[in-house]
Amino acid sequence: MADGGVCVLSIPAAPYRGPSAPYERACQIAHYFSRHKSKSKLLLLDANADIGSEGALFKKVWRERYAGIIEYRPGFNTTDVDVGANTVIPLGIGRQGQGRRAERSAATARGSHCRTNGTGQRRQALVRSRLADV
Repeated sequence: MADGGVCVLSIPAAPYRGPSAPYERACQIAHYFSRHKSKSKLLLLDANADIGSEGALFKKVWRERYAGIIEYRPGFNTTDVDVGANTVIPLGIGRQGQGRRAERSAATARGSHCRTNGTGQRRQALVRSRLADV
């Protein structure tokens, strides 16, 4: 990812094992950006209403150390990624639907993204382009 790009990290709704893990990962990415890619940003899309584990501590660190790097959006339940349109689509909004979307200029999606199709079966939507070299 070029310096100045946007990395998107989607956090699933709780409960899950290791409730602080996604927020720790966000700190690691932000730390890397602060040292090596100072113009880059991290868009943190959290399906939860707030940080469940050690929320005050994470917010304090983000405010004091990573201001301008991490953008935190609670209540954003990611269900799909439209790489062609640089858009992350939340629950309840289809590809053609209207509503709140997370536009991402030169954003990156790392690895794979699980989603549920119309029948409730899980399928993998592998995002193979624009992988971050973090």
